[in-house]
Amino acid sequence: DRWAQGHKVKPYGKCCMKSGAYKRETFAGDQGPGQYIVELPVHITGAAAQAIAQMHTGLINEETAKGLSEAEAWAQVGTQPLFPGMTEEVYDQGMEMMYGMFLPALVESGECDPAFAYATSKSDFMHARPWRGLGRNLEKGEMELRGKEWNASIDEYAAKRPVIPGLSEPDVRPLVDIERCAKVCWTGGALYATCSNPPCGKMEKNPGDFKMCSKCKMAKFCTPACAKAAWKECHKAQCGRVGCDPRLPSEVVVTRAVDQLVGEITQHGLGS
Repeated sequence: DRWAQGHKVKPYGKCCMKSGAYKRETFAGDQGPGQYIVELPVHITGAAAQAIAQMHTGLINEETAKGLSEAEAWAQVGTQPLFPGMTEEVYDQGMEMMYGMFLPALVESGECDPAFAYATSKSDFMHARPWRGLGRNLEKGEMELRGKEWNASIDEYAAKRPVIPGLSEPDVRPLVDIERCAKVCWTGGALYATCSNPPCGKMEKNPGDFKMCSKCKMAKFCTPACAKAAWKECHKAQCGRVGCDPRLPSEVVVTRAVDQLVGEITQHGLGS
């Protein structure tokens, strides 16, 4: 329940949880609990966010009802897994079931790139998405590891060209087109960035062609003119905020679908 070993840390319940962050449990097999990695629910909004907040509040209320102070309750809850008894196998089955509810349809409709869908099915951290928010929610090494694992799955897809659910025939696109649509940089944003000035829409020919915003180091612009125009119209208010990294179109669609599904499940249950 610590931010990172070897750094100045606070218990999860006294720090990140109060800021609306939740913890993702990594599994150590059958022997004992795994580690906890603090993650901000970057794009989880609405019913899902409310359900997570209610879950935390319920846990705190249970502890205060036992006679603990609120501070003691925060500390106590911060050392407990959110899903006791969870195993890696159960987690994988849950993710497979959840994504199976909508991912093939999104591939078939063309809203989700098949390479992105393939990598999602291979990932153990849900789908790739910007992992930075107001501050660094994950250690840089963890973000880099996720990015490498995700892009390795994209390379595997490009090599095998499997006909995944939602596809009617093998993908015949050039490798670079697949990479542009599905690979990510170490932050979880698009490897090939699109200019962060909305009216522009220009994409990099090579990763790193565009210049980052000198302030937030997230948004990217193809020219100084676009940076200036965006600052005036929208980026000044957004600079440094969650989701400021250039995002893959497939990630936006899949994140929205996950948010909606999680919200429906938490409100009405799986059987509704």
